[in-house]
Amino acid sequence: MKTNEQQLTFVFPLEFFYVRRNDRACLDKLELDPQICIREITADEEKILQEHVSQKLFPGHRYLCLKVKAQNVHPALEAVRPIISTFRLLKPWRVGINFYLVYDVPTKGVIEILLANAPMEIFWSPLEPKRGSYRFSSEHVEVFNRLYKGCKKVILKDEKFKFAIARFNQSYSTKYFAHKLLDWMITLEAIFLTGESEKAFRLRTYMSIFLGGTSVEKEEIWTFIKKAYELRGKIVHDGAFLPRLIKIGNTKIPRQTFMDKIENYVRLSLRKYVEWKMTNRTLDFHRVLDKSIYNIRERSKYHT
Repeated sequence: MKTNEQQLTFVFPLEFFYVRRNDRACLDKLELDPQICIREITADEEKILQEHVSQKLFPGHRYLCLKVKAQNVHPALEAVRPIISTFRLLKPWRVGINFYLVYDVPTKGVIEILLANAPMEIFWSPLEPKRGSYRFSSEHVEVFNRLYKGCKKVILKDEKFKFAIARFNQSYSTKYFAHKLLDWMITLEAIFLTGESEKAFRLRTYMSIFLGGTSVEKEEIWTFIKKAYELRGKIVHDGAFLPRLIKIGNTKIPRQTFMDKIENYVRLSLRKYVEWKMTNRTLDFHRVLDKSIYNIRERSKYHT
């Protein structure tokens, strides 16, 4: 790759990202950095991808791409990561980047096609549940802009969140249930925990208070996170795999149902953490959590 000071253009095809053609004007309302835009993939780019990318291994639907101007790939990837992270925090379903094209701006020609690095990859397997494409529309624009702005600010100032969102993104690049669960639990530990004492108890307690609105929701979060932490221990210490049926109380639920539930808690935790940090910049998050366990008045204030 060229290392001189001339600017290059990087094109990152979005895997499984779909916007209805009559709604694509909403992409112009996304408040991205000036050097970034989302546009449709050109016929020439699609031809290049078809020539170089195995559709059997990577059959993503690449209708749109992120276009970034930078002098090398590192700042380009740094600019793209918060966008992909925000899409993933906004809603479930698969979205990511497996490849990128490098253009020499003066000649407008493609000079390289390369694999993206792991945090932005999206794993695909024919054994995965058929979840379809990530569908974005005009109704998501306002929330995306607010969340994207918050993510960028918190990532710059909060190393724990930066680590947490990286582990959350990593869960998209593996097919193994156990690996996904480990990534999610590490994400939650990075957000909610400090110190080494009573980690399992504090995690489920903090999360039930932080996420739960009603006593029923709090109890459900407590129960699922307790089970998830137990499974985490078995994976780490015993090399165990996740069974097809997960026992929650007196009920056994399908593994995929359990995984969807935990993923939703992780996504919601990251989103609410960003929102909390944006509105409580002078407060210590973990100190507030500690107080909230013992002080009902503080807990009520916490949920306003």
